[in-house]
Amino acid sequence: VDYDGTASSLLVEPERTNVFIQNDISTWNGFSSYADETTAPDGTTIDFVNMEDRRIFPTTTISNSTEYTSSIYLKGNKTADVKLRNTAANDTVITLSTEWQRFELTATSVSTVTNALLIDARYSQGMGAAGLEIAIYGGQVEVGSYPTSYIPTDGGTVTRVQDQYSKSGISNLINSTEGVLFVEMAAFADDGGYRYISLSDGTTSNFIVIRYYNVLSKVSAFLYNASGVQGSTSAVVSDITQLTKVAFKWKDSDFALWVNGVEAATGTGSTFSSGALNTLNFDNGIGGNPFFGKVKQLQVYDTSLSDTQLATLTT
Repeated sequence: VDYDGTASSLLVEPERTNVFIQNDISTWNGFSSYADETTAPDGTTIDFVNMEDRRIFPTTTISNSTEYTSSIYLKGNKTADVKLRNTAANDTVITLSTEWQRFELTATSVSTVTNALLIDARYSQGMGAAGLEIAIYGGQVEVGSYPTSYIPTDGGTVTRVQDQYSKSGISNLINSTEGVLFVEMAAFADDGGYRYISLSDGTTSNFIVIRYYNVLSKVSAFLYNASGVQGSTSAVVSDITQLTKVAFKWKDSDFALWVNGVEAATGTGSTFSSGALNTLNFDNGIGGNPFFGKVKQLQVYDTSLSDTQLATLTT
C-alpha cells in the first residue's frame, strides 16, 4: 500500500532486485563519525552522520550498459544542498530538509562497479553547510526506468516477486449485458507499455478492459467477444503517472469512456450473454500485459450508469 499522507492506494509492482547491500554506513568510503539520533522511515532509531565538508560513498557491483534506478532516503539536521550520484557517475544537486525525502535517479551504467548514491557535501563543490549532519536510510539500486518501493537487504541482494491480483468466481457481481468498470489509477512511468485491468471469463475470448495504451499518455477501453472488438474508445490524459479516474460503460450499441469528469469517447457494438464474465484481473485475463502502478479505487457496477452519474463518479 502507498500512503500519500491523506489516502492509500494499492501498489502493483513488477519483480525487482535490490543489488545495493552496503547498508552499514560506517563502511562507506569517507565515513567519519556518527552524530545525533533520529527516527528512520521504518520507525527504528538511527544515527545522523557528520557531513560537514565531506563526501561519503558506497561501492556496488552492477552490470555495464544497463538502465538502473537508484534511490535513497535522506534527512538533514538543517537545510542544505548536496550532490547525489547516479549509476552513470553523474551528480545531481539535491536539497535536503529536516524531513525525510526519497531521492531517485535513473541512468544507464558506465561500468560494472558504481559509486551511485555518493553524497557530496564538500565546500569546494559549493555544497553542504557548517555543522551539517545527514541521516541515511534505505539505499536501493534496481534495474528499471523507475523506482519501486524499498526492498530491504542484509548482506546480499534481495528480489521482490511481481505483485499479482485477481478474483474469480464473481459472475454474480458482474452484469455481462451492461455495466460500468471504474478505476482510479496511476502508472509508475509513461514508457509506452500496455497495462491492463480486465473483467473476463478467465480467457481472452470474452473480456472487458481498461488499459494504459502503448502510446504515451493514452488510456483506452473496449469489450471483446465472439464478434471481435466492440465499443473501442480512447483518450489522451495529461499525465498517466498521476491518479486518473476512468470509467468504461458497456451496453448494446451504447459504449462510453469517461475520464476525469468528461465523456472522452463513445462507441457502438454488442455485449455478452448473461453470466459470461466471472473474473477480475490486473492483466489481460490470462497473465499478459500486467498492470503496474497504483490503484486508489476499483468498482464494478451492474447497471449502465447515466451521464450525470458517470460525470460525478469520475470527477
